[in-house]
Amino acid sequence: SRLRANFSISVKNSLEKKRILLVFCSLELGGAERQGLHLARYLKSLGCDVRVWSMQAGRGLVIEECEALGIPWDVHPFRWPCRKSSLLWNGWPFLRALRRESPDIILPYTTWPNVGCGLTWRWTPARICFWGQRNIHGLRGDRVERLAYRHVSGVICNAEHETGYLTHTLGKTTAPMFVVHNGLELVPVRKTRTEWRSDLEVGENAIMAVMVANFREQKDHPTLLCAW
Repeated sequence: SRLRANFSISVKNSLEKKRILLVFCSLELGGAERQGLHLARYLKSLGCDVRVWSMQAGRGLVIEECEALGIPWDVHPFRWPCRKSSLLWNGWPFLRALRRESPDIILPYTTWPNVGCGLTWRWTPARICFWGQRNIHGLRGDRVERLAYRHVSGVICNAEHETGYLTHTLGKTTAPMFVVHNGLELVPVRKTRTEWRSDLEVGENAIMAVMVANFREQKDHPTLLCAW
């Protein structure tokens, strides 16, 4: 317990007042964004200056979460994949915005943010930029992605098999690689089993099944429906 307490104090002292930028693909609240917001809440409790960016315009539940936590958010577009002739057009405004924001640490989540931040962060005041891998699809393995991947400070995956996917798709990296599994927020029970079934007009003896996922192609709802 004493060792854990000393470690927590050391982490807090090293991160306090640091500006940490979390970069999401969009402001929709998916699994990656939820995990990022869990981390943002924790970092803010340590005294960090936490900011959130999105690479796509449009409103989503991430905005509500950020405003509830008192975390500034903004939109700075960057699209990937794109034509190499468009890369400078996409990257230059994003780089200028990063330089203005002046983060100490950059934590991108998913492919677009990983590539955009990996290509630009070394020309900013940031001291650290991680590659945040959350899946095993979406990468093409081309020169641009490999370049961005080789220039990050470290790689964070949320599952072991993603490390093999990255090595196969983008090659080996000298940066340290970590597997940090998703965190789970246990919230208080809001309704009993009987109350939920009553609200949904489902009988006590009926079988109920739930899939916690966004309605997106990657979640593969048809396979689960076929299994049921």
